[in-house]
Amino acid sequence: MKTFILVLAFCSMCLGVFSQPPSRDGAVPEMVLQNFQKEFPQARLLNWERSGNSFVARFTLNGFNERAYFSTAGIWLYTDIDIPTAKTDKIPEKAMGHFTSNFPSHRILNAGYRDAPSGSYYYLEINRGGDRRTLRYDDYGNYLPN
Repeated sequence: MKTFILVLAFCSMCLGVFSQPPSRDGAVPEMVLQNFQKEFPQARLLNWERSGNSFVARFTLNGFNERAYFSTAGIWLYTDIDIPTAKTDKIPEKAMGHFTSNFPSHRILNAGYRDAPSGSYYYLEINRGGDRRTLRYDDYGNYLPN
């Protein structure tokens, strides 16, 4: 019984050390900072923000504005890469063809690329007279229905 209590106490201490909950002053936990540096060593960090239970690093990399989302434990959740609407050549030609054929009177509000452990895709946020939609495409430009 004593052994069980000692093991339980030790596990509780480990959980407290490794979970690293966010501080009350909004400071970014050390594990989040370390994992950002490991994932994006060449990035030029602009700032950190808090978004719900996530920490968001805003940075530039290879000429693009990006946002990387991390859990409070430092786990990378996903990254959004902004693609300026003037640089739609960075979006697969097949995706742009689908957009212009199926939504000829819509305009692109935002474009980007989301990289996530569960999968990555391009997205176009489009609008026409209040009809706002988000279109998603795989890396080859194939349309991904929502």
